[in-house]
Amino acid sequence: MKTTCEFCNEYLSDTDENCPHCGAKNPNYKRASHEIPQTIEELKQWYKDHHLPPEEVTRFFVGKNYKKPKAFGIYEENGRFIVYKNKADGSRAIRYDGADEAYAVNELYQKLKEEISRQKRSNRSVAQKNPKKEGLVNRLLNLDLQNVFGFLIVFFILIISFILSVIRVPNGYYQYQNKQYYHLDDSWYEYDEYYSNWEPARVEKELQKNHEDYFESSSYSSDIEASDFSETTYYENWLESENDDSDWDSDSDWDSGSDWDSGGTDWDSDW
Repeated sequence: MKTTCEFCNEYLSDTDENCPHCGAKNPNYKRASHEIPQTIEELKQWYKDHHLPPEEVTRFFVGKNYKKPKAFGIYEENGRFIVYKNKADGSRAIRYDGADEAYAVNELYQKLKEEISRQKRSNRSVAQKNPKKEGLVNRLLNLDLQNVFGFLIVFFILIISFILSVIRVPNGYYQYQNKQYYHLDDSWYEYDEYYSNWEPARVEKELQKNHEDYFESSSYSSDIEASDFSETTYYENWLESENDDSDWDSDSDWDSGSDWDSGGTDWDSDW
């Protein structure tokens, strides 16, 4: 995550032990875990170890300069490491182009983890909305009235849950009354232009009720008049909680029976 140096106010990463600009000690330094890939080859191995679908399915191309639309990737060229995203229209957005391999790998690694979490949430949501189908008529015919009544209650609860999931406010950036907001699960955050940071907020009912009228984007771009929310501690803590939900422990291998739908990815944003 990006932060600022307490001495020179320049930007630095929490993986920098010292400020690259003035050399001061970074109090927010986080020592990298040995399990986090540091090289392209280590990221390739991490990909294999977690039994992810083929790269043509996930659209993550590690170590390849893949040039067709809808792809994330990283490759090395003349001592420089390029992290890129090919948009739906075939244009390319460069996330990083430099000599720091560990930093470049971490950029794609974090994006890959984020996408895996999204895919798992999507699969869990589908599983909840579509329980195993049985002959509904046959089941009802074999139930007495009390069981039928109970079944109908459960059925209506599922219908209501489905409706609520459909109208749920999507995560992303919103602009309302010339202010920038970000919605993350059930929480709202407002961008403070004076301090250039994000803070928790209580929003008006108009924004919550008609959120689709004020939606800007699900991911950050230069057109958004605020800083990147994914670089805040709020997002970092949320991401860690998502990862702690059995996504990254020893049982986190990708389930071969699960569906990976790269069509749900936002391919129009820069990242």
